[in-house]
Amino acid sequence: MRDLMQGFQEAPNSHPIFLHFPLVLLPVALLFWIIALAVRRDEYFKFGRWLLYLAVLSAAVAVWSGLAAESQVGHDTRHHELVHRHKTFMLVTSGLAALLGGAAFFLAKSKAFWVKAMLTGGLAATVTVMTLGADQGGHAVFGHGIGTRVQSDGPLAEVAHPDLEHGHARRGEKHDGHAERHATEEARDGHPEKRDGRADSGHKHEATKGQAEPKHHEQAGRDHHDEKTSKPTVPPQPEKTSAWVARNKRWPPRGPWMWSVRDRLPQLNVEFNGIDFGHAHLAETLLKTLKESEVERGRIEVLDFIFSKPQVPPDEEQIAATFARLAWEAQRAFNWGHIFHRSLYDLFASDVPDKEKVYRELLANYLSKPEALTHHRLDLHGKLWNFRESKAFSSKFPKFNTQIWAYHWLQAAAYDVQLMGDVGKQRELFKKIIDHYHGYLRRPPVEWQMMPMLEEGAPEFSKRFPEAAQIFNNLHMLHDNIDDILCRPDLYPTNGEKRKAILSVVEIYLHRNHEPEERRAEFHAPEDGAGHMKEMMKDMGPRPPSAADILEGRISPEPPHPPLNGGHPKKSSRDEDDKHHK
Repeated sequence: MRDLMQGFQEAPNSHPIFLHFPLVLLPVALLFWIIALAVRRDEYFKFGRWLLYLAVLSAAVAVWSGLAAESQVGHDTRHHELVHRHKTFMLVTSGLAALLGGAAFFLAKSKAFWVKAMLTGGLAATVTVMTLGADQGGHAVFGHGIGTRVQSDGPLAEVAHPDLEHGHARRGEKHDGHAERHATEEARDGHPEKRDGRADSGHKHEATKGQAEPKHHEQAGRDHHDEKTSKPTVPPQPEKTSAWVARNKRWPPRGPWMWSVRDRLPQLNVEFNGIDFGHAHLAETLLKTLKESEVERGRIEVLDFIFSKPQVPPDEEQIAATFARLAWEAQRAFNWGHIFHRSLYDLFASDVPDKEKVYRELLANYLSKPEALTHHRLDLHGKLWNFRESKAFSSKFPKFNTQIWAYHWLQAAAYDVQLMGDVGKQRELFKKIIDHYHGYLRRPPVEWQMMPMLEEGAPEFSKRFPEAAQIFNNLHMLHDNIDDILCRPDLYPTNGEKRKAILSVVEIYLHRNHEPEERRAEFHAPEDGAGHMKEMMKDMGPRPPSAADILEGRISPEPPHPPLNGGHPKKSSRDEDDKHHK
């Protein structure tokens, strides 16, 4: 029964349960009264009258539950005026329905046609007011996400990653009027290191209302250091935190380029659909289990999906429902980054003449949203790859890790292919690129020690469109950071602690923390970013090829792979990974 009634268990309040009764009963009562007037049948009017009585009772319950829901949302919620308009319309509706119900009761024995007509006209006016109020309520919920619960554990404060707290705000001290901060931990080498001060980034913070402060304790038995938790503080918006927040659903920017990959490069489109599934499935898997056999089974399930050639992009929030609720801010950043990805692929597969101009417009639109990741070159090979949890996923699950990196390689190489000619030429060239990518899926390149960079897979695109290249490098590294956090239950044993760590890392990448005011300068790559990257790559073993390397035959060919049969490799010739399919 628990599984069958999840909607009732997870409902943010009782209002959605009761509001639909008067919405249905009043129009149906009106319908029966209109029919009764048309055919002059008293029994129809009597039936409509009883429906009106039920509607009045259900409206009273709906009003009660609606007022309770309004108090939960809070008056500081954005677009709260929609809630007030909805309430006004519905209070008027309930009052009119009650008056009509009383009049219908006292005039029940009247046979006069004009009495019935007057009651019917009054009910029609009531339904009209109700319709206007329902529209305001729907706009508040579906247009702005008001009253939507996204975190079952209640509000969560914005806190610093344990490796990234300021060292100057000690216990008992105040820092620029902010909430009290606790002593920071030392780095794994035993020396204090500079922290980014995520929770003290210039915003006003206050203790989360109703949220218990975590007990400060030393975690004995850790292999590198003791750690202390910091007092939670709330994010800057809204100042009065609540479990009910507005979530804006982003849609791709409109233009003549939309759906060009789907319609003109179908073979690439199905690969991208598979990649979308792969990212979401991994996050959900790591939240549920870290057992090697189960994670490997998840990897094979992703391969099955990819080789099934999915024609429709999956809804990542449906696949990774647990992760989307745990860290919806991160999921929103991922979604918006993926939309930017897809928009650019569509643009370069279209016949739009001035692609440079449209690129600038798409870039500006992307960066204008609060969940956009920055185009600044960050220290991906240094500080952002050296947290306590860094490399946990790649060391525990090297095949799945490099399978994910193979997705990123295809996403990078695809851009350079698109710059090599019109869509007809692209369609021809992608056959070889996708075949090479499938080789990576069958035999993950576990010799790679760092994710593919856009500059490696798509050097030409990176030169011409450096902002997008850096955004996608940052996006892909953020995926790795979060996978590592999910793989360290010893550091983050509860979902709450995982969420705190995830949000603190996301803050580093958000563009609004780099412009117009720079708040994360310590995470920028050295000034000679490209040179720094090349130097770091020297010690990282074999690196992925560029699209041109594949197309021009400048690399050693991959060993022969089993042929595809209906999307899946034939069982008779599959390698050792295929045993997991049995």
